[in-house]
Amino acid sequence: MEEGTGQAGIERGMIQRLVEQEGIEQQTSQRLSFEQREEAFRLLDEGVSLRQVARQFGVNPESLRRLAMRHKPS
Repeated sequence: MEEGTGQAGIERGMIQRLVEQEGIEQQTSQRLSFEQREEAFRLLDEGVSLRQVARQFGVNPESLRRLAMRHKPS
């Protein structure tokens, strides 16, 4: 497999151009500040879906789920 080419044979640059062309919002792997975590937990407690909260803060839903599980009061 060539450098920069995925398993399907599509170059990363092509994917990036399509994402930008279609206006797709990209998730980043940023860490949440203390205030952002508190706000995310509050929204989850209020019944906002995990996916919606993750999208709002630009994080992976699975990462947010794990974070919430680790900080859930016993």
